Parts: sequence; C-alpha cells; structure tokens
Amino acid sequence: MTKEQFLLELEEYLRGEVSDYELRDSLEYYRNYYEEQITDGSSEEDVSSLLGSPRLIARSIIDARGSGEDHDKSGWQASGTDYDRDSEGGDYPREQEPGQIEIVAKRALIMIVIGLIVAGLVIFTVAALPYIALVIVIYTLLRLFRE
Repeated sequence: MTKEQFLLELEEYLRGEVSDYELRDSLEYYRNYYEEQITDGSSEEDVSSLLGSPRLIARSIIDARGSGEDHDKSGWQASGTDYDRDSEGGDYPREQEPGQIEIVAKRALIMIVIGLIVAGLVIFTVAALPYIALVIVIYTLLRLFRE
C-alpha cells in the first residue's frame, strides 16, 4: 500500500468520527511519519506494513477519544475547565457536570474555615502574649521568694 492509499483510507475511516482538527492532525502525523521513514531509507510499502491497517489505526484514534480521555473540540487534552468552540471560533466554557460546582464550593468553604481558625489562633496568641509574659514573671518571682 502506498502512502497516499494509506492516508486516504485513514481519512475515510476517521471522517465524521472525530473533529476536523483531529482528522487533519492525524493525517499530518502519519504523513510526517511516512516522510521520516522514507528519509531513513524505508519504502512506502515497508512503512505501510509496519503501521498496519488504517482501519485499526482509525479505530484506536476514535476509541482513545471516547475512552475517558478528556479532549476539547480542537483535539487538545483539556485540564481544569473544558471549552467548546462557538460559530466564530471563540472558546466558551463547557457546562460542568452536575455536582462538580458543589464539590468546588465545599472545598472553598473548607479552606476558608481553616484559614479563619489559623488566623484566630495567631491573633489569640499575639493578644495573649502580654498576659503569658505576666504569668511567667509572677511565677518566677514566687519561686524566688519561696527559696
């Protein structure tokens, strides 16, 4: 199988299954792979047999997209906030899963409470220092007079 036959078959199996970006990206990847291998001395047929079936490669790409890997419509793996593309090509946040906002709110509330407790302890300690120092002085004086 030639490089062009491989790429045409791969495109046929991917079209309609992945975004246009992923289709172009995948075809470009395999086109570059062929060119690198041919530059290294392999024939197109050798590269094709090494790669295997374009149908299986397409299935792997499609399955990887739906196997829990979180990709946005541009094909990039998303982290944190997911984005969709609007008709003008701009990004806007994708709706979050139910319950996700509540989890974030609970975590924020816990962090605020912990911050307030730590701040209270620091303020109490600083405010109590003169009294603590006074108690230490009185205790030391009492011990001196007892001896």
